[in-house]
Amino acid sequence: MQASIRAFIVDGAPAHQQETANAWASRIVGIGNVLGYIAGYLDLPKHLGFLGKEQFQALCAFASIVLSALIFTSVLTVKERNPQDEPPSNEDYETGILSFFKQVGQSIKRLPAPIRIVCQVQFFNWMGWFPFLFYITTYIGQLYVDPKLRPDMTPEEVNQLWGRATRIGTFALLVEAVVSLSANVLLPFLIMPTYKPTTSTPTDPITPTTPIGVRAPPKLQDENSRPQRIVPRRTTSTYSAGMGLSTELGQVESDPIPSFFQRIANRLHIPGFTLRRAWLLAQLLFAACMFSTFFISTPFAATVMVAIVGVSWSLTLWAPFALISAEISKRDEERRTKHRQQLLNGNTDGFYDEHDHEEAQAGIILGLHNVAVSAPQVIATLVSSAVFKALQKPRSVPGDVSVAWTLRLGGIAVLASAFYTWKMRESVSEEADEA
Repeated sequence: MQASIRAFIVDGAPAHQQETANAWASRIVGIGNVLGYIAGYLDLPKHLGFLGKEQFQALCAFASIVLSALIFTSVLTVKERNPQDEPPSNEDYETGILSFFKQVGQSIKRLPAPIRIVCQVQFFNWMGWFPFLFYITTYIGQLYVDPKLRPDMTPEEVNQLWGRATRIGTFALLVEAVVSLSANVLLPFLIMPTYKPTTSTPTDPITPTTPIGVRAPPKLQDENSRPQRIVPRRTTSTYSAGMGLSTELGQVESDPIPSFFQRIANRLHIPGFTLRRAWLLAQLLFAACMFSTFFISTPFAATVMVAIVGVSWSLTLWAPFALISAEISKRDEERRTKHRQQLLNGNTDGFYDEHDHEEAQAGIILGLHNVAVSAPQVIATLVSSAVFKALQKPRSVPGDVSVAWTLRLGGIAVLASAFYTWKMRESVSEEADEA
């Protein structure tokens, strides 16, 4: 589902709008996080008893209902172009399970270098995020119960104490979600855009549902009209939906004039503060927070640490998807520029290049990115299990430091991801801005 939703963004926006589109997606995720943690903090069986008798049961039912409703709404509202209306591709597709794995293997080999390094970053990054997301409430709860545990406590009293501790940990995640949402709102105004528009026109947007054809020649303009130029019409990628693209020629584009709000937003950009560098700083911040567990001894201090991690979480929800989506869209535009030139030269054969077509499929690329996110979580689970086996104590015994060590090991993994992020090259447009 995550790959499909992000593929919608790739299909529906050009390269220079990918960061903005993914930033809005991250904001929506942030709102969902806040509402989800509020729901987890409330006593759902008391207020919504028809969803279940236990808190976890009611929370899962509530989340499932909301998720189903929103996905159903998206399916009804998101529009795609009918692939039967597209010109046939030169490529013959094979069907079957073996051909599927063959295509995935070829896609891994042909993965563009910028996307490949993002996947490498995510592999180590999620080794660190997994223990935090799954065990941070237990870590805060341990800090809460340690001073209150007594040898003469009954199992019922211990369970009640841990119940209160879990709600304190959930409240910390709620604070983290609010900070993350605030960062998702603010940071896009401060970070320099990775790609800039080239031949797009704000008054005549192009979407995947734009009809195919050749526009009629423009009318002659009078002396008082704004200067216009004839540029090839640019459309957006729909490869993940299994569609090809045609090109409309002869689009009239006026020189865009930035609005007042656009000029204000442009002045908020921090020179040299690119998305890659922001993501690098976010990873270093996360690692520092994980190592701070050596000094944290109270639930309040842990809550402050978790709130700071919200800034890193906001970049995790935004940066990798924006970088991958923009790279896919940029490469697709470069291919369409070549295809337009072929049409202008009267060459209609070989409209699609087989190698480029496979390489550009957003759905496959985002699916491989999901593998880079999920595979390290399996490794982190095994490592965490070994730590718990060696260090974990019974719930009624104070001084359990097993969760703290899983967080610290996660910080070490994120340092590795920060190293790969540091090696990542800036985009061409960013280098031009700095020159």
